[in-house]
Amino acid sequence: MTKNNVLKKSIRWVCLIMGGILLMMSVGCKKDQKPADTPTEKNGYLIIDIAKEASSQAHTFETIQALMDSYAQAGVTEVCFEPIPDTYAVTESCQGAVVCDASIQSDHMHRTVHAVFDPNLVFIQAAKKLGMKVTVMYHPYEGGGSVTIPADAKAQFSMASVTGVGGTASFCAGEIAQSKTQLISSIQAENPKLIGKGTTSVLEVVFVDEAVQNRVSQHEIATIASDTNAEIKPILWCSSGNTNYERVSNPSFKVTTERRQITDANGNDLGEKSCRVLKIDISSYSSSKYYAVAFENGNNLYTLPFSMINIYDKSGTVISTTKAVYTRNPNSDALLNAQKVPNDYIWGTERMPIATTDSTSLSTFPAWGFEFQYGGIGSDWGDGWHNAYVYGIATGVQSSLCGNLCEGFESVREYWLGQVDRFYAKGADCVIISLQNCGGMVYNYTDFGYNYTYAKEFKQKYGIDILTENFDYMKLMEHRGSYFLEFLRSVDQIAEQNQKEWGIELFSSFEKPTLDDDLNGLCHFKMPKLVFDWQEAVRLCDTVLIGDYQYGTYDTTTAAAIRMFAVEQNKTVAIMAYSECGANTSYLESVWSDSYIHSVFIDSKDVYFATLNGTAK
Repeated sequence: MTKNNVLKKSIRWVCLIMGGILLMMSVGCKKDQKPADTPTEKNGYLIIDIAKEASSQAHTFETIQALMDSYAQAGVTEVCFEPIPDTYAVTESCQGAVVCDASIQSDHMHRTVHAVFDPNLVFIQAAKKLGMKVTVMYHPYEGGGSVTIPADAKAQFSMASVTGVGGTASFCAGEIAQSKTQLISSIQAENPKLIGKGTTSVLEVVFVDEAVQNRVSQHEIATIASDTNAEIKPILWCSSGNTNYERVSNPSFKVTTERRQITDANGNDLGEKSCRVLKIDISSYSSSKYYAVAFENGNNLYTLPFSMINIYDKSGTVISTTKAVYTRNPNSDALLNAQKVPNDYIWGTERMPIATTDSTSLSTFPAWGFEFQYGGIGSDWGDGWHNAYVYGIATGVQSSLCGNLCEGFESVREYWLGQVDRFYAKGADCVIISLQNCGGMVYNYTDFGYNYTYAKEFKQKYGIDILTENFDYMKLMEHRGSYFLEFLRSVDQIAEQNQKEWGIELFSSFEKPTLDDDLNGLCHFKMPKLVFDWQEAVRLCDTVLIGDYQYGTYDTTTAAAIRMFAVEQNKTVAIMAYSECGANTSYLESVWSDSYIHSVFIDSKDVYFATLNGTAK
């Protein structure tokens, strides 16, 4: 049911003050009201990441209230909480999170949870006690488990897990234990034509020997080039379970110079390049499922690991593989150089993975192994060029995303809706649905988006089998988006029932959808790879949050069509201000000068308080 944001706020105010008669008068007045040319008030929301707060110290009811009291005394009246997912995944100090090990002094999440049970509830109640307006940023695709533990290991307090390449993704939503068929999955993993079943024979790594263009930020292109004088001398390691790798003594290899047609992870043509081709004989190690190729001078050699590193069988057929450019990171620096994983190590306590562009990875991977689905294509940007010290290669492909539930199932949408309803019950005034997540980080985005129900429906709708035939991936994204829009309609209904507000996070890429892995693109590794009717979403909601990263210079042309349409619909228009992308006081001044903008969500306390007296309110 479509709502008018200004109308709804007016109705509630009049109800409280004047009663039913004046309510009817107000309705008649507001229906004829036109959108204001400029917002009547500018609001600054301080974003508080509850997971980071709960893992920064061992919180109690008292310390949480004291923290919120200090914010109120400093002038904060509106907050936006990033809640801890029900998975307790991806915290600042520890990936696993709810462990119970007093020896890990840096991990406070379990202490906070044990003290207050539900940090989300306690933070929201502490803010409401002070009269603050509370918005919650809900990420339905934050399914949990973006990192893995060995397949035979257990993680304390993990409600559910998903087994895949590299090990087991733990700390997934509890419902997943009963719903593993309802995950977003890999098309390649289900296509029998693409799964190599031969015995491993040759491991090939191709390094480009000429300068290439590489996108290093949203607006910057850099030229990169391998050092053609750098010797290519591989160090080969093997493992059966992605831990405790064994080094191979003097592996047989050869290096040739060739011209190769280069493609990125999604098959986009990058042209023909002069390359050096390394071929390592691994036929004697075919029983291994995991391989690592290290180069002590790897920082001088560029490759596309997702398309230029492959394993072949004896007939020369490519065997399906998954590559890694991150290593696991144990819970203590003292364990970084361990030769073997200690028998008493508690899995699920790992820190953020280590990029293999960091020389530390050379000493970390032998014991701890790799993360095979972390970071996305290029780990953030562009075609995916890397100059790393070590690459992990696993036979087989990731069958499903780590806990990302498929919106095509009504039960999944009901589960998400239940989460929204619970946030309202906890005291939230508004829930904003955010598309971003850290559980969908894949480098080959056009391989994901599959579910067996979608294969059937796509066949019925377009006459194409997405498992065996070429198809338009954008059409699959649109198909998925139609189900997500059904979820948004249900959010609108539950918000109305609770007499609360809700919002949707949109990006400029929704205006003209393309298969783009740009940081603001629909196929960036943090996005769920779907597209929907954004205009209908705007009509339904109360707040439109523009999520684009803008790098310190506010651009009024970014998402201009979305902002204008939202204002025409009398919706609150908000901007995300990311401090890591240069959002500062001057940036906020530019935002406030935009007549379309009502609110700014600021993820930095320093920036927020620097602008509180004047521009933030």
